[in-house]
Amino acid sequence: MTMNNLERAASVRSAADVQIRSVQADKDLTTEARGRRIAEIRQKANNEVSKLKATHVKEKSETRDRLHRHVFGLSYKGGATEMEKLLTQANYRDALFRADSLQTPAAALRMFGRAQMIDDRLLMKAIAAVSYEQGWGNVLEDYARTSPDIESGLQELQQFEGQLGNRQAQFRELTAFSGLNETPEEAKLRMSGANMHGGASFRGAA
Repeated sequence: MTMNNLERAASVRSAADVQIRSVQADKDLTTEARGRRIAEIRQKANNEVSKLKATHVKEKSETRDRLHRHVFGLSYKGGATEMEKLLTQANYRDALFRADSLQTPAAALRMFGRAQMIDDRLLMKAIAAVSYEQGWGNVLEDYARTSPDIESGLQELQQFEGQLGNRQAQFRELTAFSGLNETPEEAKLRMSGANMHGGASFRGAA
């Protein structure tokens, strides 16, 4: 089973914790050596977690865009020429401009029904896209009924975005991608270094 980015980040943190505890328990090391070794482990782990977080954010954005394009994006008939594709794009822009002027779900439903009567699929798609942004569920229900593919795609998109807003999921992400905190050994090493620099500066001033 392949681990996702959250699981990988949790694994990196767990492995680093084990290594840090091992260093802390090693009495053969001096306090300074323990602090330096722990700092190396923590920095390496935090760098790996940061990379996994960036990948996770990128993949979420790409997944959302892919699902959104599948439901509301353009598709072309097989063998369409570049000119035909450009014309389709222009027509969809015009349809989106018209749909964007809708102020209420009732108005959107009326326009969607008219578009459906004349089988204007681009206008239907544009109205649905605006309705999704506005949260007009009745319009989306009508759009979902236009094809099983649209219905399943819309459900997948809604489920995905619902997970993004889930507090438990957000907490899991926050926990998995948070950096390892500085240990007492590192803090002691840092303070020791600061005192040495401060003392050298004071002696120089004297």
